Amino acid sequence: MQIKWEPPILDGGCKVYEYEIYYSKVNVERVGKREIKKIEEMPPLTTSRYFKRNPVATYGFTLTNLSGDTLYTNIRMRCRNKIDWGTFCAPIEVQTTPCVPPSPPLFFKNIKLSSSVIAFDWGEPFNTGGSPTVNYLMTYTEVRLKDEQGVGVKSDAEKYEEVDHEVDMESAECYHSMIDLRGETEFKNFSLKGE
Repeated sequence: MQIKWEPPILDGGCKVYEYEIYYSKVNVERVGKREIKKIEEMPPLTTSRYFKRNPVATYGFTLTNLSGDTLYTNIRMRCRNKIDWGTFCAPIEVQTTPCVPPSPPLFFKNIKLSSSVIAFDWGEPFNTGGSPTVNYLMTYTEVRLKDEQGVGVKSDAEKYEEVDHEVDMESAECYHSMIDLRGETEFKNFSLKGE
């Protein structure tokens, strides 16, 4: 959510060096046909970033890692000079857009490999798309012999077949192992996505 503002007209005679944003999240719980709204006060957020060339967010700031399709209320801000904090501005409300698919999981890697086991682990996606990741879906291709003997077959295209697989993890756990695999089977094109 991008919040924009103009610097205060009256700065108290000293330069403003910090802005602080307060906001609340409205959590909606459905019980039967009723909706119960609970307001959760979020921790205040200072906007100055001293690693930037212009560290003071004089004209606006972007709030990140918010939940999708959620009402944020009582959004207000104040600024500070070397004397003290000023008063809060008038509060506003904002409804975030619906959730989008998460970014790819981070650091997807093989951690164990043997003739009968392949194990993987990965990190949570950097961007969850506005809601927690509750499931992962892995796809891969298995290259295997068309028949066990391969008798009378001349080329690899006649000898092997490619079979695509899709594994629904049904979990938010960042680990998966494939066990009881046949030896001398090739697995390729592994991909992973969060849902």
